[in-house]
Amino acid sequence: MLKYLLKSLTISGFLLLTFCIRAQQYTFINFSTEHGLPQSQVTALCQDNSGYLWFATLGGVSRFDGIEFLNFSNKDGLIDNQSYSLFIDSKQKIYIGSVGGYSVYDGKGFTPVKLPQLYNTSNISAFTEDDLKNIWFVTENMGVGKISPNGQISFYDEKKGLNSNTRTIYFDNNKQLWVGTRYGLFLFDKNKDHFSPVNINGVPDRNISYITRDKYNNIWVATVDEGVYVKHHNTWINFDETNGLISNQIRSITVCSDSSIWFSSRLGISIFKNNSFNNINTDKGLTHSNIRYIGEDNEKNIWICTDGKGIYKFAGEAFVTYTVKTGLSSDFVMSLVEDADKNLWFSTYDKGVCKYNGTNIICFDDSKYLSNNTVWTSTRDAENNLWFGTSIGLNKYDGKKFYIYTDDDGLLSNKITALYADNENLWIGTQNGLNRFYKGTFSSCLNQNGPNPDNIRNIYKDKQGVLWLASSNGLYAYNGKTFKQYKPFPENSDNTLYCIKPALKQGLWVGTKSGLFYFNNSRFEPVVFSDGVSSNYINFLLNDYIYLWIGTNNGIYRLNQQKYFEEAIIEIKNFTRDEGVPGMETNMNAAYKDSRGYLWFGTDKGLVRFNADKEKKYDALIKPYIHIDDVRLYFEKADWKNYTDVFDENTGLPLDPKVNYKKNHFTFYYTGISHTNPKKLKYRFKLEGFDPDWSPETDARFITYSNLPYGSYTFMVKAKNEQGIWSHTATFAFTIKAPFWLTWWFIVMCSILVLFLIIFLYNIRLKEIKRKNERQQLIYQSRLLELEQQALNASMNRHFIFNALNSIQYYINKQDRLEANRYLTSFAKLIRKNLDSSASGQMVSLSEELERLELYISLENMRFKNKFTYQINIQNDIDTQNVKIPPMLLQPYVENSIWHGILPLEQPGHIQLNINSLPDGSIKFAIEDNGIGIETSLMEKNKTKNNHISRGIEITSGRLVVLKKILNEEIIINGPFELKNNLGLACGTRVEIIIPQPKRPFPKI
Repeated sequence: MLKYLLKSLTISGFLLLTFCIRAQQYTFINFSTEHGLPQSQVTALCQDNSGYLWFATLGGVSRFDGIEFLNFSNKDGLIDNQSYSLFIDSKQKIYIGSVGGYSVYDGKGFTPVKLPQLYNTSNISAFTEDDLKNIWFVTENMGVGKISPNGQISFYDEKKGLNSNTRTIYFDNNKQLWVGTRYGLFLFDKNKDHFSPVNINGVPDRNISYITRDKYNNIWVATVDEGVYVKHHNTWINFDETNGLISNQIRSITVCSDSSIWFSSRLGISIFKNNSFNNINTDKGLTHSNIRYIGEDNEKNIWICTDGKGIYKFAGEAFVTYTVKTGLSSDFVMSLVEDADKNLWFSTYDKGVCKYNGTNIICFDDSKYLSNNTVWTSTRDAENNLWFGTSIGLNKYDGKKFYIYTDDDGLLSNKITALYADNENLWIGTQNGLNRFYKGTFSSCLNQNGPNPDNIRNIYKDKQGVLWLASSNGLYAYNGKTFKQYKPFPENSDNTLYCIKPALKQGLWVGTKSGLFYFNNSRFEPVVFSDGVSSNYINFLLNDYIYLWIGTNNGIYRLNQQKYFEEAIIEIKNFTRDEGVPGMETNMNAAYKDSRGYLWFGTDKGLVRFNADKEKKYDALIKPYIHIDDVRLYFEKADWKNYTDVFDENTGLPLDPKVNYKKNHFTFYYTGISHTNPKKLKYRFKLEGFDPDWSPETDARFITYSNLPYGSYTFMVKAKNEQGIWSHTATFAFTIKAPFWLTWWFIVMCSILVLFLIIFLYNIRLKEIKRKNERQQLIYQSRLLELEQQALNASMNRHFIFNALNSIQYYINKQDRLEANRYLTSFAKLIRKNLDSSASGQMVSLSEELERLELYISLENMRFKNKFTYQINIQNDIDTQNVKIPPMLLQPYVENSIWHGILPLEQPGHIQLNINSLPDGSIKFAIEDNGIGIETSLMEKNKTKNNHISRGIEITSGRLVVLKKILNEEIIINGPFELKNNLGLACGTRVEIIIPQPKRPFPKI
């Protein structure tokens, strides 16, 4: 008989646990001094035509690109650090109002302007510009100033009909100049050059704080104590706290592009839209309610300047958050379900469940109603019963009472982690397997001989009636009788699955702790949408028409399924705090779409609701900005005046500078600006004249080009925002001048010299014909000397010397003095030996050549960290002091063994040199290694295009040819040839050199 526990309290008992939802919370991104702002009291903001946002603070002015603040103070030319107002005129000059004067920024620097002594104690609180290009400003308590186009300043006070306690100024589209003062509103009559008071509903002395207009040309006037007045035609209408305004003390008014009007006050913000007010304060997400000014950028982002908390960026209204502060019993919502009356039920991790009817929340916990406060999952069955799976049992609510079921009633486990209801059954995923509830009875679903799912996290039933289970040991398909197991990863890997959802047309989406997969026809296809590890931890999946919503530990992602299946394009959007999602980490299977079309997501910072109708719409015409900020030579600031006389007026960068060929190391610093999602900007760049095509997309904000050859170049860079909209291309052209030996005049001069040289050599040649035999010998000897020099160069090539010095530096940096000294001593001896061998001009003793060879081998062995061993075997009867051989003969072959035989091996190698005498007195040198073999080396070199070039063999061959002609002795080279083992596999390379001992002394050169 089925057992159950019935809680005695009915719905009337819930009234004791009823709370009123106070307000949903919006998300605001805060920037203050810890982010680089110079001071936390922000008085004004504006945006220039380069996309930068400018903020005035009481500690200086700051320019913001979305990522970093660039701060300016009186050291940079500001008249004073305390800044109270900002204004951009028609010439894109920025005016900064301070105490006793103002500063003007023209794109290059600041020009301070000090007011006459009478006004030097009053701060400038506002600017405006009239149709004649005059700049007007108000000095707090000292009247109005006018800056004419020629720079002259005139002042207006009581003599011009104006109350001197001025606060704000505005020039409307009807060419009327308005001034607000502490004791009234005034209009300027330019024909009389005089101000006249304006009565607002018969009262002339209202305390005015701000003036602006809306798109319908209504004039809005903020007051210090009476809310706001709006002039509609000839009627003044008042809005104050009785109409819903947050405060009667309004500090500023901002008319936004969507026609909403924002009001700032010390108590928070009011938004007037659709003829009603929506108030935002600390209850709705602001952490500081003392608001000084509000502005909108060209991407329609709202920026809020505070008096003591820096700046807020409003993330928008698409996402709103419900937390404990707004009336929830817990911030950790694990599951959602909607009942037949369209009430939403929130299951929490630690506080039971909450019922939300749109206004009030009713809470249920384990004190009287539930079996446990940790509720993992919920669903509604065909009879409109609500089911809740907890850590201790299953709970059913029939609209009046709660029922509790445990393992005593037939459950496989008391921990219920997944629920799914079809037309007849309730399917229950537990820690120990799957249960079925049918007609009041629990039954277990277990394979007798096959695999069974454990820790079932999610359940879905497809159109064919197959039940799919996401479990800790893979994906299971249940046909009502048996389970079939599928695993996305190898057998010994972690195959934990957390969530499954149907794909747009066929197949399933499967979420794991290692990424998202598309499952179809028994195959798992990975879908990589982010490089971050935390983004691959898939907590929930939710279908919304063509979109798949993906909950991760790095925010929420949205995948366009239609483009994925039809165009094989992964179009993804990441929703983070910038979009209004307060918590980056989402909760397991905590996603739901209600009957109103709202999407609900559980995060570690509360429950989030998404309204697609309020998602920010991007204007494709609004492109991100891109700027080349700086160009450096060898990473250092360059004095570009040495290379050009022309500079860009806007950026200050040089125009087409021409640098010396040695100045060929350029670093370009660039900035993209998109204030909506600045961290999601991507860049592409190209150096025209060097790069064949644009670079791949990157988030790096600088790039370095080194060792550029001479020529003309243009660096180009562009930025792309999250919507895939590219900016214009920023460019920087420059020229690297050719070295003098490649100039036309040098080439002509050299050609003339070569011509004279040819004539001179021709005459010499005519004389040498008469002494052909003697001359032939001299030519051979000269050739031999040249080859000797080339052999020296080959043994001491710049790569070898550079790498040897690098190795010495490596040991020095490691403070391994012993190895550094040993390496340096061997290197010095080898150089001395090479120079001595070259200078001697004759054959050297075998002992001397072997000593030099051992020095070379030991250096290479130290450099390559004992990559090989070597052995030199000399026949006992060979007199190494008297045997003579050409100097620097053996090194090229040993070098080939090291570079092309030993180094490609994965394991250490061995080189062996055997020296034997032959019956005719010749000396035979056999160089053998156990490397990859010459044939394999040649094939690998062709594949990899190895850039190591050894000319030692070629030079040695030339030397031997010349020696043969001089000595009339045959020097034989056998090989190199490949050695093979018993299986026919390459096991090394061998080369043999047979050198006869000359019958006459080698001639000196």
